[in-house]
Amino acid sequence: KIRETDTDCRLVFTTATPEFAVDSYDVDSSWYLVKPYSYEKLSRALNRCSLSWQAQNEFLLVSGRSGEEKLPVHQIAWTEYANRKVCVHFKNGQEAQFSMRLMDFSKMLLPYPYFCDCMKGLIVNFEAVEKLLEDSFLLENGKKLPISRLKYRQVRELFLEYSYAQMRNGSQG
Repeated sequence: KIRETDTDCRLVFTTATPEFAVDSYDVDSSWYLVKPYSYEKLSRALNRCSLSWQAQNEFLLVSGRSGEEKLPVHQIAWTEYANRKVCVHFKNGQEAQFSMRLMDFSKMLLPYPYFCDCMKGLIVNFEAVEKLLEDSFLLENGKKLPISRLKYRQVRELFLEYSYAQMRNGSQG
C-alpha cells in the first residue's frame, strides 16, 4: 500500500521471523531487521536509507534564463552539446537547454561516477543505460547513443566497473 502512494520512500521491515524477508524485495525495501536487533543493526539500516535518499536528491545548479536552475542529477539520461548549447535529456523525456561551454558543464557532471563522456559532445548517465552494444549504448527509453571508436575501450571499462559496483552494492543507482 505504501509503494502505491510513494515509490521513493525508504522501507525498513522489522519482524520476529525471517520467513518473509524474500517478499521485502518485491517492494524494494532498504533493510530487513529480525527481532531482537541491536542498535548497531538499526543504525546501519537507517544509514543506508539516509545515504540512498541523499543520492537520489543530488542536484546540479546551472545558470539558466530564469536564474539558477536545479537539475536532479539522477534524472538526467544523457546530454549533448551543439550550437554552443548544452541540451539535457531527462529520463522522463523532458529536455532543458543551457547556453554554456561544454567544458564548464562537463566539469560539473563528470565527477559523478555514473556519468561518462562517450563521444565528443555526448555525456551518458550509466543509470539510464539498458545495454552496452558494440559501438553504442542502448538506453532504457530505446534511444541509441554512439560511442567514439577511440574511447570505446575506456568507456566500456568504466561502464563495466559501474555495473559491477551496482551488483556488489545491491543498488539501482
